[in-house]
Amino acid sequence: MEIDKKEYLIDKAWRIRDLLVSESEEVDLYNKFPINGLNFLKKSNFMSLLIPKEYNGDEISIKEASEVAQILGSGCLSTSMIWGMHCQQVMTLVKYTNNESKKAILNEIVKEQLYIASVTSEYGKGGHLLTSHSPLNWISKDKFHINRDAPTVTGGAYADAYLITTKAEEDGLDSEVSLIYALRTALKISQVGNWNAMGMKGTQSTAMHINGLLKDKNIVTKVKFEEVAQYTLIPMAHIMWVSSWLGAAKNGFKQLIKIFRKNKSIKKYNSDIMIYRLSEIRLLLDTVDIYLNHVVDVYEENYNSKQLDILRTRTFNIHLNNLKIIGSENLFKAVDKLIEVAGLYHGYLKNSETTLERTFRDLRAASLMYHNDRLKIANGKMSLFDSDLLPRRLS
Repeated sequence: MEIDKKEYLIDKAWRIRDLLVSESEEVDLYNKFPINGLNFLKKSNFMSLLIPKEYNGDEISIKEASEVAQILGSGCLSTSMIWGMHCQQVMTLVKYTNNESKKAILNEIVKEQLYIASVTSEYGKGGHLLTSHSPLNWISKDKFHINRDAPTVTGGAYADAYLITTKAEEDGLDSEVSLIYALRTALKISQVGNWNAMGMKGTQSTAMHINGLLKDKNIVTKVKFEEVAQYTLIPMAHIMWVSSWLGAAKNGFKQLIKIFRKNKSIKKYNSDIMIYRLSEIRLLLDTVDIYLNHVVDVYEENYNSKQLDILRTRTFNIHLNNLKIIGSENLFKAVDKLIEVAGLYHGYLKNSETTLERTFRDLRAASLMYHNDRLKIANGKMSLFDSDLLPRRLS
């Protein structure tokens, strides 16, 4: 994106962010979906930012999407996460939709500013993305019935369309996963239960039951699902999650500095120990920021050059998992330290000058979203075969 266009995008994101701030407290207080925030994004054509220009999208870069997510996350973390996961679905459709359906699907997303929810969770399989126990029921050569239960679907009750993982056939292997794209109007959607969470209340990640009669053309791609996951779903999830979390944590840091500067004559805020603690917090934030930018650069370069082999390497996947681990652990730790420094009134209690109390609750979910333990076990196993970390010698 050209400099002036990028500046315009960032300015637009900030204006939306200011609108999100006005709704965020109510979203958290009353445990409701940020419908106004989503409408702000739609009216600003933010649902199609990653779609290529040939399909009438804006074709922004992944790095720019990461920056936008940070800005949105500084205003309302729930809204940013909803948008970030939508971007994950869009990237997958851009990359993998069959050519005969691609133009129609992407043009419709642009024209109608559709919000796409992800349906990958499933009872009985934990967080294992690469399998499914819910088979399609084929009733003819080109028609099938989908009957799918999902324990968590972010914003599912408010989505315009869904990207759904299923088992390809009743008698097939659980690893033979199909990716289904369907408009809400083609499905019967039932919300099961309520979302009564500690934080991230606006995501309304409730359980859902989905069923409907669909056609063969609703299957996005015949490509092996493992490739889809490695090339778009997993990288974009980790990048957009961490970007959103980072934006919220950076905002808390800025809020605290503002209080420091305003109250610099107060002894509590004018001591070496407080300055020391600020440096620790800044280190946590910068570590995530720099690691995020590195992973985005490597991912975007190889995505654009279609170097899937690089994205399949143990090294890249360890780094990708580390991004999510470092992001979730460092940023929660940073906000915890911000509250320690801010004290009871400006940190622990709800107040008009900081959002630290809410951000603390929101970021507690970060390590639980595809649990860090699972990622650390995977990294440990891969590290057994990826230990050559020093610069390579000539012979």
